[in-house]
Amino acid sequence: MTTPSDSYDRQGLEVLLEKSPQKIVGISLLKQDLKKLNLSDIIFKDCDFSGSDLSGAYLEGAELIGCKAYGSKLKYAHSDDAKFRNCNLAMTDWEGAHLSSSAFSGCKLTGANFRRSHTLGISFQECILVNAMLQNISFGNSELLRNDFSEADLAGADFSDTTFKECSLRGAWLRLARFRGADLRGCDLGGLTLADAIVLKGAVVSKAQAAELLRSIGVLVH
Repeated sequence: MTTPSDSYDRQGLEVLLEKSPQKIVGISLLKQDLKKLNLSDIIFKDCDFSGSDLSGAYLEGAELIGCKAYGSKLKYAHSDDAKFRNCNLAMTDWEGAHLSSSAFSGCKLTGANFRRSHTLGISFQECILVNAMLQNISFGNSELLRNDFSEADLAGADFSDTTFKECSLRGAWLRLARFRGADLRGCDLGGLTLADAIVLKGAVVSKAQAAELLRSIGVLVH
């Protein structure tokens, strides 16, 4: 296990990687060019990648725990089977990234961009995804726990047969999203109107949620 505590640039990190560490703790890599580096199967703990460019980097099987990568670029990164736990990944750009079977838990992903990324089997648990761009992602047949999708762009997303527990879709953009068989009783649907709710066709909602949707068009339920 490698536990350096000072700042590194690309060259310093490459020297460190030549030692084939299994775990790297506490390094700072602010605003560095880390494009196409091979970081696969390494555990990173309490590291700071904020503002760095990891476009095309290899993170397959890697695990990031308590790390920061605010505003980092991960476009076209190879991150299949990667795990991200309790990380600040706000404003990260994952456009075109490979994220199949990757898992995010306890992460801040405010404003993150997942456009055109490859996300088969991706999972989010207890994540903040406010204003995130998650178009066309499939969450089908999964359980979503304590995820905040408020104001997120979920156009074309597939939530078929998905169970929501303590989640929020408040103000989310849901055009062409699919919810057939989804259980939304554990989800905040505030801000949706009955006109918006047409995409919820086939979903299960509570009586209170249905009444709130009707109230949005002036229908009072007693």
